[in-house]
Amino acid sequence: MRGKKFQDARVREDALERDFLESQNEKVGLRS
Repeated sequence: MRGKKFQDARVREDALERDFLESQNEKVGLRS
């Protein structure tokens, strides 16, 4: 059970990182 919780946290972290990178890319796109 603890292993699954850890896995879920990693998945959430990956999703947050992807969202962050996408927002950064959008900012760069707007600037250029």
